[in-house]
Amino acid sequence: MPPTPLGATRASPPRIAALCSLFFFLAAAADARAQDTDADGIPNAIEVGVVGLDPNDPDSDADGLCDGSLAVAGACDAGEDLTNNGVVDAGETDPTNPDTDADTICDGSGTGGGSCTAGPDNCPLDANGAQTDTDLDGLGDVCDPDDDNDGVLDAVDNCPLDPNPLQTDTDGDGAGDACDLDDDG
Repeated sequence: MPPTPLGATRASPPRIAALCSLFFFLAAAADARAQDTDADGIPNAIEVGVVGLDPNDPDSDADGLCDGSLAVAGACDAGEDLTNNGVVDAGETDPTNPDTDADTICDGSGTGGGSCTAGPDNCPLDANGAQTDTDLDGLGDVCDPDDDNDGVLDAVDNCPLDPNPLQTDTDGDGAGDACDLDDDG
């Protein structure tokens, strides 16, 4: 056995074995947390802890959106829990509920096992059963800040459903010429 440098101690074989066991235990625990059997982005350890999520099914609620942030080819589109943390955060749909906003339209293209009409819902966080999308941009009017897509937000648009980017209001009555039936006063 080679000499030990001054001030150093030699680890005994049992201590080395214990350190190796600890290392392998920690590595296995980290690997278990990182495993994602269904490839949806949420680790199995988190999915097992959330009632309604199945670590073997990337789309537990059958709404067409994967439970996590990743898409799974042939199974579901990227997703619901965008942070992969098992919590429905602001701006996320619920991976355990196929119709997060309860408007009878599924969040994604699935049917939620028959519990809602196949979507995708154009405003999955805001109820809008009619799915009206005036400017055809894919966002329903209920959640679209610019329904006519003219670059002027609805809150200040003098014709929120008719494109009127210049906001021309010839007669000054507050209704833009694009939607005013009597724009000459």
